[in-house]
Amino acid sequence: HSCAGFCIGKVDIPMIPVEAYVLAGGKSTRMGKDKGLSTLHAKYMVQHTLDLLQALNLPIKILASLPEYEQFGYPIVKDLFPDKGPLGGLFTALQTTQTEHILLLSCDMPLVKAHAIQQLIYHDNEALIVHFSYGKGNFPFPGRYHTKIKNDVLNNLKEEKLKMMLLLEQMNAQSISIADNQLPH
Repeated sequence: HSCAGFCIGKVDIPMIPVEAYVLAGGKSTRMGKDKGLSTLHAKYMVQHTLDLLQALNLPIKILASLPEYEQFGYPIVKDLFPDKGPLGGLFTALQTTQTEHILLLSCDMPLVKAHAIQQLIYHDNEALIVHFSYGKGNFPFPGRYHTKIKNDVLNNLKEEKLKMMLLLEQMNAQSISIADNQLPH
């Protein structure tokens, strides 16, 4: 028996069509330089994420303002709301996607595993937001976000409520609980 999508037992679960967006437009105030263009194992940090998404055969776009990101060969999308952090990037992704769902990943997550991304893609397709939780902590990235939340994100941007954790609470996001050995990053 072979599964075209994701297999659980002998059930073939269809993949939800998604576009993957990589957040690479940050100011990196803590690191003092662009995180995605920092290197790890002789490879740009963002390249680790791009390689993973490419291996999963997902359409990829990079949310960035620096021209250096053009070297990776993927479409660059500039924030519609600059300087609003990841929430601004999320709104831009939801506004520009061709699919109902997007995957949102940070450029500095080189250790994310394919199975984690697949869990997000194949999780309940009615969920507005799906993310990982570990203990009492919630992780907005990587996460799957439905375009139905676009107006809620826009309202938060207008009201300067820029915390991703607040959005997860407001939208009653679904979390996938993970154990120590399964951390997505």
